[in-house]
Amino acid sequence: MDSANLMPVGVVAPSQLISLFGSGLAEASVKFDGSSATVLYASDSQWNPGSRGDVSSDSERAVAFHPPGI
Repeated sequence: MDSANLMPVGVVAPSQLISLFGSGLAEASVKFDGSSATVLYASDSQWNPGSRGDVSSDSERAVAFHPPGI
């Protein structure tokens, strides 16, 4: 979800802040184009990463979410 308005995100733009909601997220990680995202906030139920400013802006970008322990 977009952190500004909590609307679903299709393609993540360079330098965009997003929000992930769930459980067990405090130790999770996200990568954009193989590079780790900057984590601005992390708790067990909410995680706010930002995409890097130099990530590709096309819809083929690889986004990988890694729950803790995986």
